[in-house]
Amino acid sequence: MIQFRLRIKQRTFLVGGDLLSTALDARAHLYVRVDEAGEAVTLTSRKGAAAFSNVGKLSAGESMVVPLEGLTAVVGATSSPFDTFVDCVIVIV
Repeated sequence: MIQFRLRIKQRTFLVGGDLLSTALDARAHLYVRVDEAGEAVTLTSRKGAAAFSNVGKLSAGESMVVPLEGLTAVVGATSSPFDTFVDCVIVIV
């Protein structure tokens, strides 16, 4: 289990990156929770060099599980001018 907290301002990679070409492990899952005092965060994911696809939108205090199988990136974005924090946990099952 890997646990971390990220500050989201506009667009931030939660897992992976633009240059990552190797897909993530099929057994890994990303748990994301928006801070209680946070702004809404939109999650998107990408497989390989494909375009990003919408995963979902979370409001303050909400959480979601994203299976990482085959993904090369997961991004959190906010349209708010304010920063927001998300708590993340990567679990291998």
